[in-house]
Formats: sequence, structure tokens, C-alpha cells
Amino acid sequence: MTISSTVRTAGPFIGNGTASVFPFTFKVFSAADLDVIKLTTSTGVEATLVLNTDYTVSLNGNQNTNPGGSVTLTAGALATGFTLTLTSDIANLQPTDLTNQGGFYPEVITDSLDRATIQIQQISDIGDRTLKIPISDGSSLNMELPTAAQRANSFLAFDASGEPTVVTAGSSGAPATITRQVFSGTGSQTVFTLASDPGALGNSAQVYIGGVYQQRSTYTIAGTTLTFSQAPVAGTNNIEFVNFLTSSIGATSADLVTYTPSGVGAVARSAASKFGDVVSVKDFGAVGDGVADDTAAVQACVDAAKNGTNKNIYIPAGTYLISHVDMIGLAYSNLTFIGEGMPTFVFKLPPGGRQTIPGYPSPTFARSNLADGMFVLDANSANQFTNDANSIKNITFIGIRFQMNVAVDGFDELMHCVCASGTSGLYFDHCQFVGFMGDGIAVCRGRGTGPVIGSWPSFGYNANTVVTNCIFDGVNKDNRQAISIYYCDGFTIMDNVFKNTTKSGMPGAISVESDSDQTVCRNGIIARNSFTNIGGNGAIVMLPRLNANPPTRNIDIAYNSFQTITGSSVTVSTYAGAGKLTETNSCNVSIRYNVAKDVGYAFGLVQVYGVVVEGNVFTNATNLGVYQLNDSDACDILNNTFDAVAATATSPNLVGLAVTTTGTNKPRIIGNRFLNCGWSAIYAGVGQVSEVLNNTFVSSTTANPYCFFSSAGTVAQWEQTKFSGNLLGGTFASGSNGANSVNKLLWISGGNIPTSYVAKTPETFDYGTTIFQSTGIFPESPAPASTNGMLVTTRLKDATSISVTQYFYPAYNDTALPVYYRHAASNTTWQNWRKFSQTVI
Repeated sequence: MTISSTVRTAGPFIGNGTASVFPFTFKVFSAADLDVIKLTTSTGVEATLVLNTDYTVSLNGNQNTNPGGSVTLTAGALATGFTLTLTSDIANLQPTDLTNQGGFYPEVITDSLDRATIQIQQISDIGDRTLKIPISDGSSLNMELPTAAQRANSFLAFDASGEPTVVTAGSSGAPATITRQVFSGTGSQTVFTLASDPGALGNSAQVYIGGVYQQRSTYTIAGTTLTFSQAPVAGTNNIEFVNFLTSSIGATSADLVTYTPSGVGAVARSAASKFGDVVSVKDFGAVGDGVADDTAAVQACVDAAKNGTNKNIYIPAGTYLISHVDMIGLAYSNLTFIGEGMPTFVFKLPPGGRQTIPGYPSPTFARSNLADGMFVLDANSANQFTNDANSIKNITFIGIRFQMNVAVDGFDELMHCVCASGTSGLYFDHCQFVGFMGDGIAVCRGRGTGPVIGSWPSFGYNANTVVTNCIFDGVNKDNRQAISIYYCDGFTIMDNVFKNTTKSGMPGAISVESDSDQTVCRNGIIARNSFTNIGGNGAIVMLPRLNANPPTRNIDIAYNSFQTITGSSVTVSTYAGAGKLTETNSCNVSIRYNVAKDVGYAFGLVQVYGVVVEGNVFTNATNLGVYQLNDSDACDILNNTFDAVAATATSPNLVGLAVTTTGTNKPRIIGNRFLNCGWSAIYAGVGQVSEVLNNTFVSSTTANPYCFFSSAGTVAQWEQTKFSGNLLGGTFASGSNGANSVNKLLWISGGNIPTSYVAKTPETFDYGTTIFQSTGIFPESPAPASTNGMLVTTRLKDATSISVTQYFYPAYNDTALPVYYRHAASNTTWQNWRKFSQTVI
């Protein structure tokens, strides 16, 4: 039987999740002669399936009269996303053996001839899918490929004869751009102007008139001028100019390659334009191995990106050793540094080490007696007193680590990781600052050649600095600050981690420090940060200047956490103790909803005006010898919790809230909770406290506390202080202060306890709760006349339904006496006293 079809494949069959049986119509001799190929369309990967494992074969009974059969997938239907192709894979062997005097059967001869035909068809199928040259090229061409050694790391190309060759970088390559122009002949015009210069060496141009190719000898090209030796015939668009622009493979100019982004409305532009969106420090020779000096490469990259619009500077993963990268001038605006895999910039010490600079007291790694850094941003522009018009705009650092080695190289007050002067929109996100000798980030008031105050330039208007999601690790608390804000109109420091920073004598992890009357430090948010193991004077220190214009003000410090702080969680104090703020230059600072544990003292307010401390929790703040409220006016202490858990009989001197001995002008202490405070919950000096309202005092049985203690003041002063609505809880420990300890609610040294009392009718009491302490005879006492005690009167606000209740508590040395109570009988009279069942508060 003859083979009458040249078809040797079936398919490709496209998977639809339903069909699992696939037919074929070409002759094979056995199931093993089939080749079943499965293609994964998403990846382009082919797999050869295994007979009886992945599929079974059913052959038609007579392969001569009815060739073919079907393939059934054992796994079921062919899923969407796959195709199946069937072909034969009969080995190129001849198994027929005709022996002498043996049988000579036609079927044997036919099968043998069929086998040879099938083998030819298989080879033909391979040839149809193979790169080949036209038959008209003749047989003289040598189409053998170069050797493997020649082909390695090269491109396959064809030479002038059309024979295969290899090209490397710099070799003549293939057309990169094809341009086409048409002109209309007039029958007399010989000169035509091209849209662009087709180029010189390596470029190829062709001209057609009426579709007929023109020999190069019939025209010339000079720049953009095409000149014919004889005028082309008249016709509409009958002259066609085609230019094939070739360029060197491996060195193709990016402006010759077109790039079109995906997406609706995308616009094509050159690859050079696309590549220009980002520059990499590696493009300029940066190594990033932590050994090579990459300063020049990084500086060259930054310089190349300046004067651009929203340039991105790419920092691949690695360790880059640099000394100083300077961005001086407004041309460095709109730059974004983007790190991949947290690349690290490590400070490279100068070859000569520290130098002694005239005018600066100690040797430094800085280049002058001004603030310096690994990265220095300086507008170096005059007229920067009032706004940021002449500031460097929009510098962003994302995902970059800045590292110094303070543990080895030591403290350096002038040398910072990033030093900025005259910047607007400086932004740090997910960066790390480790082992800094000075500051992690210093936002300074001037480094250039402008107006000078003392020895420091005063210009350098900074605005809108943002630091978020960053980590500041000082390693050994031998640094200056993690962040210094010397001059900034608007800043946000949020969601950062601060740890192991700030040496003794320095302000704190964050310092908002107006060190000149001309600098601007205002409108800031410090929120949701964590501070751990911080030295210096406090975790957050704000130092407003007395005569700053405009005043240092409007700072919100909220939702931060503080743990193991040498000084305070937050301190607000006039710069260098130069004077006291007033309402005119009020700082308007809020310290709210923070949590502090194991701090030197809860907070500190020194010579300031207009600070609200609200909703904070201070736990185990020693507060020894420190006034949190010192010579400060118009300050409110509201709804905080002071829990000195370390107060014990052997360590009783912990104070919840200490008010200065001089100058504090009647702060309000309202709604706070004082728990386990050692010496006293509230300690006051001269008694200039206006209100102590609605606080809760819960004492320790071993710490011998007082709810309120004062070492000075007069009866007249204390009679001006309003005590109302305070709640006492727990058991008050007895002490050795005799008659001055009235139920330990209030003790004023020197016996200056107000004892005057005027009998009142129910309607003459203030609404709320009023407390009166007696160290002498209480005229209305239900107990014996010699009883000392405390009278607590509560009046509801509903005046039409008088409900006034009084409780009289005997002093601690009369605890055998019961507690008495009485109610109002009317607006002007009382019921009789009655004994209450409990004898303690």
C-alpha cells in the first residue's frame, strides 16, 4: 500500500479543559513510533510525554487502508493554557532482512518502503522548520557557521556576500532605524530636501522612482539635500527615499532606539529618554565593595543628575565608601536617591585624620568649623530669611543606610551623616543611620557666604522636612543627636526608631534648637516614634530662644514611646537659660498621649509659656532633684498617669509631679492619676498652683507618700488654690509628721495649713467636691472637739433638687473614731451627723 499523504503531524490541539482524546491520520507501525509534545503556552516550554505514563495509543486496525489512530491523555482533559502536537519518531534504521531462499512477501517490501518514506517525511518536516537560504542564491555560498569559540558572546550576522559571520561590540551591525519619505516629481525639479540627515559611514539609502530602484550613481546626498543628475518624471508621490540607519552592535546610541511603554495612551520615545529617568552610581564607576573609594563616582552621578526634572538616582545593593558628596546650589533640586536592598554609604576617614581648625575648640573630621557631612546639601543662596524661594527643593532618600563608626573613631560634633542648609521638601523614608559621630541628620541654619551672626552664617531657610520609617542607632550613646532641627519651618518626624544615642551634656535624640534669634523653628510634629536607651538631657529636647523672631512654637509631640531614658522623655526649656518666655512668644507645645517608662524624670518645662501635658503615662520616673515645672507659666497638666513603681521604704524619694520653688504662675493640675509616688504625689514650692482638681491619688503602703507637699508658701497663697474633686484610694502609710499630716492628703511644712472655716449652708457650697482640712477644732465636727480631720463636701449641679453630702474623716491619729456623714435637709439646713460603716478612705 502506498503512502499518499505528506502530513506527518497532527495538531497543535489547544487545551479547553474538555477534550482528552486526540486523533492522528498518518501511518505508524506501533504505538512506540509516536512522539507526543505538550507545550505550556505561558512559558513556551515543551515537554515530551511518556507512553503508558502520560498517554495511551489506540491504532486503527489497518494502517495501510486506514492509517492513524488516537492518543488519550491518562490525566484527563488537556487544560486551558496547554497545546498538544502529535508526530512520528521512527528511528532512521532499516530492520527488513531478505535472506537467500527465504520468503519474498509484498507486504514486507511495502512496509520497508513505507518506513523509508516516513523517515524522509520526518527529515523534510525538520527542514521546513529550519533557517535556509533561497535556491536562487546558488551553491557557491559557504553557509557553515563559525566555530563555537568564535560564536561565544557574539552576535550572528551576515557579511557583504550574505555568508554567516559573527560581530562583537564595535562591529558593523544591522539596521537600527528605517525611515521613508515620498516626493512628487515635476519633470524639472532635481533637488529635494530630506527631513533629516541620513548619516554618513555605516548608513545605507535607497531611492525608487515609480517603484524602480535607482542606481547610486544617478543621485547624490549631502546632509539633508538629495540631488538627482536628471530630473525625475512628473507624478504624485512617485519618488520614494528609504534610509537604513545602521549602528555598531553593542554600542548603539540609545537615542536611535524607540521605546513604547505598555498601556493605553502610551507615547513612544527614545530609549535615551527612558534611560534618562534614572541614573545609577554604577554608571559612573562606583564599585560598592566597601574597599574602593566611591566618592568621585557618587559625586559624578549626582552632578550628572542635577539641573534635571525629578531625576532618580539609583543605588544598587552594596557598601559604598565615601568621604563627602556635596550638593551645593539650587541646581541640585528635585533629586530622589533610591536604594535597592538597603545599600550602605560608609564614611571614609580623611587621610590625615582629624584636623585642628582655627576657631573650633577640638580636632574634627569636618573640613571647616561649620557643620559637615557625608552628604552636604547647601543652597548657598542669599535672601533666605523669610521663605524657601531660594532653597534647594525636593531631595528624597529612600531605603539607604548611612554609617559611621563612632565606637572606633569617636565623637565629632561637626561631622554628620546628612547635613542640610537651605532645603525645602527634604524627605527620608525607610533609611538607617548607624554609629554617627555627630548627628544622623542635621538641618542647619547656614554654611555659605551670606550674612553672619557671630561666626555662623545665618541664612539657609529650611522648610517641610520629613523623616519617616527610619532607624537611628547611635551604637554607644557617644553621639550628638539623631536629628537636630536648628532651622526649619515645618517638619514631621514620625514612625521612626531611636536607640543608643546621645552622650552626656548633649540635648537628646531629637533636638529642636533655635540657636539664633534669626532662625525659624516652628510648626513641627514628632509622633509615633520609639526611643530606647537614650542619653543626654532627654529623648526629645526643645530649646526655644527668648528673642527669636518668629518665635519657636507650634510643636506637637504625641503618641511616642520612651524606655530607659537618662534624662526626661520630653524637655522644653529656653535656649541656654537666657530668660523666660511670655504670652507674646509663647511656644504652644503639646505633649500628649506618650508612654514613658524607666526615665530620669517624666518631663521638664523650664522658663516656658503655654505648654499642655495631656494624657501621658509616666512609669518609674525617678524625678530626683528635678522640677518638671520650673519657672513656667500658663501650663496645664491634664489627665496624665504618674506611676513611680520603684517607690519603696528604702527608696521613698520619688515624686510624681514637682513644681518649682520660684516663678511658676499657677499651673492647672487636673484629672491626673498619681500611683505609688514616693515622697509625695505633687510637690510644690511657693504654692503658685491655681487648681488641683479631679485627680486620683493611690498611695503605696511602704513609701510613706503625701498627696500634696509644699516646703514654702503662706496660708494666704494656699487659700487661693482650688482643691476639688480629688479621689483618694488605697491605704496611706503613717509617718512622723505629726499634726501636719492630715490623712496624708496635704502637708505643708512649717505648719502653714489653712485652718480658717466659716460655717456654710448647703446652697453656698460650690458645685462638685470641696475638701477642707482641719488641724484644729472644726466647729461643726460630730466628734470630740479636739479632733483633727478632713471634711469632704459634694454638691450635685441640679440646683432645683438639692443633694449635698458631707463626710468627715478623722485624722490618722484618731482612726479609732468612725467616719461621719450628713445630708442637706434644705437649701439652708443640714440633717444630723450619722456614723458611717467604714472607717478609712
